Amino acid sequence: MPKETRGYVPTFFATLIIAGDPSSYGFTLGPDETNDAKTVELEGPLSLRYLAGVARIDESVLRI
Repeated sequence: MPKETRGYVPTFFATLIIAGDPSSYGFTLGPDETNDAKTVELEGPLSLRYLAGVARIDESVLRI
C-alpha cells in the first residue's frame, strides 16, 4: 500500500468516528448556519456573470 494511503485511510476513518459523536472526543460543534438559499430552475447555459447581474448580487457569491 502506498505511503500516502497508509496515512489517509486511518485519518479518514477516525474522522468518521469523531463526526458520529464529537463530544466524546472533546469536540464541540458551533451553531447551525441558516441558509436562505432558493432553488430556481433555468433552461439553457447561462454565465454566472449574467445570473449575478439579474439577481443583483456579486458574482463571487455564486461561486461558493
